[in-house]
Amino acid sequence: MIINLNRLNESLDRLYESKPSLTEAFDESFPKWLKDRLLVINKYHTGDYAARRNIPWNERPDYINARDESRYNSSSRSLWEKALAAGIDFSKTKVVEGPVPEKRTDERLKNENFIPIWLFPNGQVYIEGLNGSEIYQTTGKAFKYMPMKDKIENAEGFAYIDKTNIDPEAITGKRKARASLRADIMNNVPEYARKGTPDFKKFGRDFWGTEYDKSGYPILNPERYQKEIEKLAGKKIYQVLEEFHNKIIDAQRKVAEVYSQEDPFSSETDIDKISSLINSIRWAASRYNDYMRKVDRIINSSWDEDYKARELGELVRRIKNDDYMQSIENIGSQIFLSEIDWD
Repeated sequence: MIINLNRLNESLDRLYESKPSLTEAFDESFPKWLKDRLLVINKYHTGDYAARRNIPWNERPDYINARDESRYNSSSRSLWEKALAAGIDFSKTKVVEGPVPEKRTDERLKNENFIPIWLFPNGQVYIEGLNGSEIYQTTGKAFKYMPMKDKIENAEGFAYIDKTNIDPEAITGKRKARASLRADIMNNVPEYARKGTPDFKKFGRDFWGTEYDKSGYPILNPERYQKEIEKLAGKKIYQVLEEFHNKIIDAQRKVAEVYSQEDPFSSETDIDKISSLINSIRWAASRYNDYMRKVDRIINSSWDEDYKARELGELVRRIKNDDYMQSIENIGSQIFLSEIDWD
């Protein structure tokens, strides 16, 4: 089995595009036009090539190079990132929609606690104080240079957020927790770190205190036994061992990949589930190494070949019924989308 991160990315794109996810991800007070624009911006900056290609040119954001912003990372200037950095939790923040102001003296524009949100006919959205570096395609100038008179005359939608209800540390705190969790995934769960590489020092001995195998893999790779296993018990026995090995690696990488997305909508329940999954991966890896040591003993024993084949078959039966392997799949199916292929 080859690790299918492309399918994972496609599934994540579908997560953000699907109607049920829109309802869950954003507070019900968000106008559809605001949700739609935020999702387009996020998809443009975080989606793969196929996802970006499907966004029409006239909907793609462009930015000026402001002095206080990174010219090399346009996503940091995006409406999505700027809103999160300001502490706007899309799942909890209340947005108040109303008619477009007719005068600059409108109370909603004068109130210093209100953050005005403008929708323009081409679908672009300007949240004042956030995505000022985004270029308004109609004029070719950045939003922050647009006079109030032009905003009032050209806008076709308006809303505002009361910033007194925003916790500036809300998203920052979630991201710190996410970064800590991702570090736990990558640093404490065995993976393909080879001897002599910088990552190798992150991993000590295996669960049983045994040194790594000669190939340098913390998780023993079944390929070293492929010829002997297939000769004694056939390809199906070897395929089960290989599948078990790959699922452990795949689960770890999927966990790290999804939680590196810095999704601001994850709940405490999700965090609890991912912690359980990490523990299951850790135990499954240790259990797998134990199985592979048994494979080594069987192959190198003085038993006759028929007995070796029976012992390998019994070992595979135990692997198929292994609690930790089943736990990886069960918990994983609750966290990831059903479209992701665990097989």
